Amino acid sequence: MSISSEGLQNRFDLGAGWQEVGSPVPGALVDAKLQLHWAAQVVGAVGHTFGSPKPDDSHTALRWVAGSDMMVGEPVGPARTLQPALVPARMLLRLLSSADGSVLEEFALSGTTLDQAYTWMAQALESHTGGDISGELTRRDYDIPDHAVGRGGKFSDDDRRAMAEVGRWFANAGRVLGLVLRARREAKPVRVWPHHFDIGTLIPLLGPVGEEPSVGVGMSPGDHTYPEPFWYVTAWPRPENPTLPRLAGKGHWHTEGWTGAVLLGTDCVLAGRGPAQAALVGQFLESAIPAAMTLLT
Repeated sequence: MSISSEGLQNRFDLGAGWQEVGSPVPGALVDAKLQLHWAAQVVGAVGHTFGSPKPDDSHTALRWVAGSDMMVGEPVGPARTLQPALVPARMLLRLLSSADGSVLEEFALSGTTLDQAYTWMAQALESHTGGDISGELTRRDYDIPDHAVGRGGKFSDDDRRAMAEVGRWFANAGRVLGLVLRARREAKPVRVWPHHFDIGTLIPLLGPVGEEPSVGVGMSPGDHTYPEPFWYVTAWPRPENPTLPRLAGKGHWHTEGWTGAVLLGTDCVLAGRGPAQAALVGQFLESAIPAAMTLLT
């Protein structure tokens, strides 16, 4: 069983458009990632407050827009004409026109607080809808990793290199996951989820009535399990006492709390220059996706 009849790397040029990562090193991105995680809550809150609720909570999710290097939320407003956005590399919030993607307003986060960011977004939405959208944004009660920003501290872009590097990880993931989507058309749209601040897709599998097993494929810029960026392929529901197949592309199995294949950012960087990094990710995914499917079937 392969990701496609020809294999991901044989079908697509993974190296084309790949942004080389490794500067700063993956372990030096923790603070930047945490600040951006909190900033993403403002974008997600727009969909949560003013969007049309969806059963999978996707109305609160963001998507990566290639070329503009930003995360864009769901359109809102009377005619769904406005979209909130976050630009990781520049630590900016934006309000966009959903018609042509033009920037209507933007807000520099550095030197401001999370409360100020929420207030700015609410006021921008009200201003550009003539008052049709008004009121405070409803904040989700997600369990987000602690950072001073979440306790009233100010955002800081002192380490702009780290912010830009987090953006490169998301840009690469957005492109590669888009190729996975093309190779497996049953996969769900690629989204950035504000709760865990990861970007991923789900590949649904057939299962017993009442069950919807799936394989999750994505990239996290780091979490409580691995503080550095990592690629993952997970099996759900969690297999009991599985026989774990061998993985290629420097992948290893994670089994504490959840079961999935993992490729650490450090191993990706150590692969070499950009094309070698892209090739390693391709090897990992081509091995890990069918392996996770095997665990569920």
